[in-house]
Amino acid sequence: VHGDTCLSFRDLMAADSVSEVSFFTTALLKATTFEKQVDGVYSSAPGGVSAADYKIFWERVGTDPTAASAYATTLIAWLLGAYTGMDTRMSLKELVDRIATDGEFIDLPKKQELTPEKKRVLETIVNTLNFISYFVDYDVNAPIFRKAITRWFEYRNGRELIDEVMRRFLGPRDDNPLMLVEQCSAVTCAQGLVPLAVGASDVDARELGAALASSVLEGLMHSGLHRKAICENVLLFLKHPGITPGRLLSLLYMIRQLLRVAYGVPQATLLALFTTAKSFFLWPLPYGSVAQALLLDIVRELRAPGAIWRDWFFDLYGAELSGQLDGTHNVVHALLNSSEPNVVLFRTMLEGRATAQPTSWQLKYTFVRKVLNSMLEGVDADALGLANCSEADVTALYDRVRALLTEAEAIRDLAEASAFYATKLGEVRDTLASLPASSGARLAPIRNAATVRYDIAVLDDVPETGCVRLMDAGMGPMEFVQSSPMQFLERVLLMHRQETPSVRVSVTDDSLHDDEVIPREIVKVLVAGGDQTLLAVVAAYSALRCLRPELFACIDMRFFVLPVGRENNLARFLGAYDGWYARHQWLLPQAVARVVPHIAEGDEVTVALAGGDLDVTAFRGGVRGEEPATRPLIPAKLPSDVFVDELERYLLNAPFVIPIQVYTCEIWVSPQSKGGEAIHRTIPFIQRVEIGITAVARAFRVSKKLGAMPLDDVQAHKQFKYAAVELTMAFSETSLLGLSHPGPAIPPKSYWSVVVSNVPQPGAKGTVPHCKQSALELYTMDYDSGKRLQKGKSAVSDGERCHHIGTVELQSKDAKKQFAIVVDGELIETVDKIKISPCMVAEGEHVTFPINTYFPADL
Repeated sequence: VHGDTCLSFRDLMAADSVSEVSFFTTALLKATTFEKQVDGVYSSAPGGVSAADYKIFWERVGTDPTAASAYATTLIAWLLGAYTGMDTRMSLKELVDRIATDGEFIDLPKKQELTPEKKRVLETIVNTLNFISYFVDYDVNAPIFRKAITRWFEYRNGRELIDEVMRRFLGPRDDNPLMLVEQCSAVTCAQGLVPLAVGASDVDARELGAALASSVLEGLMHSGLHRKAICENVLLFLKHPGITPGRLLSLLYMIRQLLRVAYGVPQATLLALFTTAKSFFLWPLPYGSVAQALLLDIVRELRAPGAIWRDWFFDLYGAELSGQLDGTHNVVHALLNSSEPNVVLFRTMLEGRATAQPTSWQLKYTFVRKVLNSMLEGVDADALGLANCSEADVTALYDRVRALLTEAEAIRDLAEASAFYATKLGEVRDTLASLPASSGARLAPIRNAATVRYDIAVLDDVPETGCVRLMDAGMGPMEFVQSSPMQFLERVLLMHRQETPSVRVSVTDDSLHDDEVIPREIVKVLVAGGDQTLLAVVAAYSALRCLRPELFACIDMRFFVLPVGRENNLARFLGAYDGWYARHQWLLPQAVARVVPHIAEGDEVTVALAGGDLDVTAFRGGVRGEEPATRPLIPAKLPSDVFVDELERYLLNAPFVIPIQVYTCEIWVSPQSKGGEAIHRTIPFIQRVEIGITAVARAFRVSKKLGAMPLDDVQAHKQFKYAAVELTMAFSETSLLGLSHPGPAIPPKSYWSVVVSNVPQPGAKGTVPHCKQSALELYTMDYDSGKRLQKGKSAVSDGERCHHIGTVELQSKDAKKQFAIVVDGELIETVDKIKISPCMVAEGEHVTFPINTYFPADL
């Protein structure tokens, strides 16, 4: 905002100078304060930015180095102004002019400390600069851009994260592959849950940089840049004597991912990878199993180079190539909760993804072109006439190349197989050169074909109390109107039963022998939201497992969690044990949502993730690539592309399934409590049930309309009072071997807190049993101990108790008094009695909720 004038993002399109771009950015950063930038980039609300404007903006910045450098300059000027305090008396345009005229930046006397809001704004700016440094072609020689970076190092040098970004701007565009590998592999697993103070560090921006580095590495391998150097640097880390288990698992996973998109990795490099990975073959699970899968991939790659890429290609487009495409091929059924932060942003990102399916002719042409160009030195398949071949000729070449792959993999001797494959491909090249040109249109390679199709339903709201409501889901290639999560899942199951009969064998089919396995189809469901959204889905899934078991006869559902809710305790659990998930499915979406221009701020990130834990300097710079520094690293990307690419990698490549045990919480409300109407309700859950001060605080927050105020602040509210209800308790204990026996008798008492946990959360007391085991943790704190702790005194020695249990019943001693409970984040008020027990489908069969992750959670 400049006076009474407001600028839109379209004004940037007409900007021809740094001054005009900085004027535009002034409007962006100062409009209703930067950290509250309207309601969203994609919304049509006044002052918002539409999806079209968002795309135009980033395409302009991504393809115009002058505009990119000017935009980065304004962001650096804002950083300088904020850290020196000069932004309190100068506009952004004046700060940019001060850089252009070599003016000084001086710390103002009595400069106020940065507020939490301004810290988040600065973090957002660093996120944006991080993104630009990786994916945008900026003009590093622009004088004002270099001046801005010089000013930063002159006045504010010493802030490690921002200094790193600034050095990347000034350095050559061929980022050191060693540093990229170090950043990508610096993830942790099985670290436990460690709560961080909100806004305590720049973890968002730092982890965003590491997540972006993963995309950069994959882009480099796919394009062929630094392919050998990247693999050799991975070897350096694998051989390092100080390698941690988390980094080892990350590196093994990275190699498989990189080989999948690469084609033609040198044979010597593959042999070195094989020798190194073999040393981990006998390691315990999951390291040994991942190493074994990697060794099998490398052997296939040595016999027939490009075999892993071909597997990936056939997995994605096998149905199109065989002509058996149906309505459920490569479909992910997404359930989005529109009331959660950033969901509108992610919905628009998914909607903007390519949905057009390439023809079989296009796919076969792309396959043959890729194989010949990658395997035969100096060959250009299009120059030989492939793009002008008829459909019949392309199909014949495709069938021939596929047959060669099968023959080469059948040869046991690696050298013989590789030589055979290269010789036969040379014959294919000669055949191609002799084919006549077709009179039809010239073929072009596939550049943005859909790899995943989204069938999207939108949850209208998940209130603090009450049921979940679904609204019209007319968003994707399939349009349906839903009324509940249960109907959504039921429709998904029926769709796959009806549209893909070819993959199923009837249980009563006489042709099925006793020793044959019934083929099962994997149905993928993406849940975008928080704990309450998951609770609604868990309830629907459990109900269908119990009421409609025939729907699951030949179908296995797999759930993928995109944690964009206000409470994401399950995602914290997954991220604590799977560092790759924490970085790419929790931190990355929230951080990308805050790359300017952005839609809205996400929740604070509180997973503790380790940074680099190896001394990289010992490698003396690692292995550098031989490509010239002026060559662009990878194609420019929109921030939304980075997020959707990583989401699709999660949906396609997350191999481990965590079957979380489902439990039921039965509640009873007496007729006296509800005007003569007795209530008995069963709620399936997977995380925890809370009783006591936290449940009462939630009820108080709702009644006083305090929004998302932290519960600690609610308890400190001057009007908040906690009056405990005396409860009776009976439970069965479970031993480490799973044997159940009655628990000790406990007299009725008042409790400060009662928590029954299946999934742990940061700061939780006791030792929670693993969520895959048939046991819960019962944690209790009596009322007197809680009051002492609230006053800053030590708790009574026996005031806290923990038990591993199978079932538990709690009831109000006084029939006239009820108590509130919270089930997986959903508040349920005024109940008389609850009973928690395993959710069973049939006798002895426990219902589990299967969630896919990159790494297993039971390391």
